[in-house]
Amino acid sequence: MSNFLSKQAVASPNQKLRYWTVYSILFSSLLFVLFQGGKLAYMIFIIVVILSVYILSGKWSGIEYVKGTRVLTNQKGVNVPGESPVHVQLNFDFPGFWPLPYVIIRDQLIRKNGESSVYESTIIPDWKRKGEIQYVIPSLKRGFYHFSNTTCSTEDIFGILEHQGKIKMKYSFKVLPRIIDLPRWQLIDDVMKGTQNSSMITLSSRGTSQINGVRDYVYGDRISRIHWNATAKTGSLKSKDFERESLPRMMIILDCDQGVYESSKHFETAVSAAASFLKYGIKNHQIAQGYISFGNKPTYFEPAQGETQYDNVLNHLVEVEREGHYSLVEAMKKHKSFFSEGTFCLVISPRKNNDLIQTLNWIKHSDMTGCHICVTDPFSSESSIPWFKTIQSKGYHCIEIKHLDDLPNKLGGES
Repeated sequence: MSNFLSKQAVASPNQKLRYWTVYSILFSSLLFVLFQGGKLAYMIFIIVVILSVYILSGKWSGIEYVKGTRVLTNQKGVNVPGESPVHVQLNFDFPGFWPLPYVIIRDQLIRKNGESSVYESTIIPDWKRKGEIQYVIPSLKRGFYHFSNTTCSTEDIFGILEHQGKIKMKYSFKVLPRIIDLPRWQLIDDVMKGTQNSSMITLSSRGTSQINGVRDYVYGDRISRIHWNATAKTGSLKSKDFERESLPRMMIILDCDQGVYESSKHFETAVSAAASFLKYGIKNHQIAQGYISFGNKPTYFEPAQGETQYDNVLNHLVEVEREGHYSLVEAMKKHKSFFSEGTFCLVISPRKNNDLIQTLNWIKHSDMTGCHICVTDPFSSESSIPWFKTIQSKGYHCIEIKHLDDLPNKLGGES
């Protein structure tokens, strides 16, 4: 049996008062024998003594020395995917020999920001004084979590005295933002192939004289780049693939202004979109990815490749919050040292105003390429058509999503 309690567990009764109540009854029955006498007085005294011994002996039930282990049965490692339940299994071993009619288990889960939840279960130990409970925590908000001390308590059959034991079964994990698989992104595919007139290629990926291999011919390649031997062997045009002086760079810019989001769920969609693009970049392209967000203070990760970069940015996305009020273009200008020519800037923001247009203008004038991922509140009745006409008239890329599941098709469909 498992129940979800409020943020704070129900306070236990005053144990000292209950102890004194038992002592008072025992002392009163003794006085009754001394001053009244008779068989009735002796019978009452004997019954009270037996019951008092049973009630007071619960202190030596072994509950204070309980041992236990914890495991999350449906998770591997410490990373829990977003919006997935957590299955917790606890195993207990109660030393001693005094009978334990039942044991109440209170398990506390604490989020890094201080939020806490208590899960209460009741078990009946077997004849070996062992017990096991399993309970399911529904989908948690993204963030870092840890389990605090687990409290085990038991009472006598009359429920007069409660005896407790605490056990440390430390376990930490993090709930990631929801990440969706993006099989294909038409725009970045075109940029990587060179079919777009993008500064990402001309400024960021200048070739060296060192041949790195052979690739398919792309319309626009110079004749000097054609690999004639490979062309003759394969029967189709092949081009020399030169090593690049620097990898193409993509900067994910997450708008964290608390005033531009309608709700926490609205912001979660933006965070999940950023995490999904991050995963796409590391899986599908040899591209250096960076990240920047502006809140009460800017958070910046220089463009880089590899799992370490992915983990560092993802850990930030686990706990990023919407905070502060700022102009996006002014924030980017203030921190222009974070950007370099040829960078592909992915602006994830719900803004549909002049501030966003000025941001894209500044990106263009800084010899970078910009793309706006417009995260729209799904409950908003405002039409986005005028905004898209404005953006397209200025020659900028803009993709609107209301739900994270919209992203694959909006990026060019699944391949």
